[in-house]
Amino acid sequence: MHLERNNMLAKDLIKKEKVDLQKLASETRAKLEKSKMEALSGKGVNLEKIRTLRKDYARIRTVINQKGK
Repeated sequence: MHLERNNMLAKDLIKKEKVDLQKLASETRAKLEKSKMEALSGKGVNLEKIRTLRKDYARIRTVINQKGK
C-alpha cells in the first residue's frame, strides 16, 4: 500500500508546473529539517516520517530536473 501512494504521488507531481514543484520542494525540505532537529533533540520522532520526507523530496527534485531539460 505504501508503494501505491508513492506511485500516485509521482504521477501527480508530473502534472504540476515547475514553479509549484519548487515551492513544494522547499516546503518538504523545511519539514525534513524540522523533523531531523526534533530527532536530534530527543523528541519522539517517527523515523519512517523522516525517510518518507527524504524520498518525497528526492522525487520532487527528480521531476523538477526532468522538466528542466
